[in-house]
Amino acid sequence: MCSSDLTLASIVEQSNDFIGLATTDLNVTYLNRAAHELIGTDNLPSGTVLNISDILTPEGFEEFQAGLDARRHTGWGRREGEFRHLKTGQRIPVDIQSIVLRDASGALVGHSTIARDLTEHRKAEQMRAELQDSLRQAQKMEALGRFAGGIAHNFNNTLAAILGSAELLSMSQDLAQSDRQRVRDRKSTRLNSSH
Repeated sequence: MCSSDLTLASIVEQSNDFIGLATTDLNVTYLNRAAHELIGTDNLPSGTVLNISDILTPEGFEEFQAGLDARRHTGWGRREGEFRHLKTGQRIPVDIQSIVLRDASGALVGHSTIARDLTEHRKAEQMRAELQDSLRQAQKMEALGRFAGGIAHNFNNTLAAILGSAELLSMSQDLAQSDRQRVRDRKSTRLNSSH
């Protein structure tokens, strides 16, 4: 193996992204360290044959098969999908790039997959959405508080005008003493009920 081949093999093996190879019948022939960790195949018994259908969720495998003809024509495809962790069954959101492998004559010889785990990205998106919802809720509450404050201010202005008029009326010499007393009593009642 030449130096550039060793360097390339080292890069592939040390990559944090899932990198795998499969035959034309979709049997997996190679998974790098990150791929084994992602899908839980790091301790599989030797001789275990994995198929792409073992790695993808059932829906994902259907999508993979549906896109085969397009990938054969274009040479590659990219989509978001889900892998399945083989030990836990957990679904893992991933960004998948599938590349069709051909020999020197152009004949199809296999498939290569490079996938990036989107779990943390999805969690961050969800957190951002929750924070945006909380911010919108806080903005609604702030607006409601300003609205209620405005109503209270207008109510107090109106009440002050009424009480001022009642005060002037209670001092009016044109009213009988009993009417002035009734205005004072009502004014006092209104003041106590407004607080």
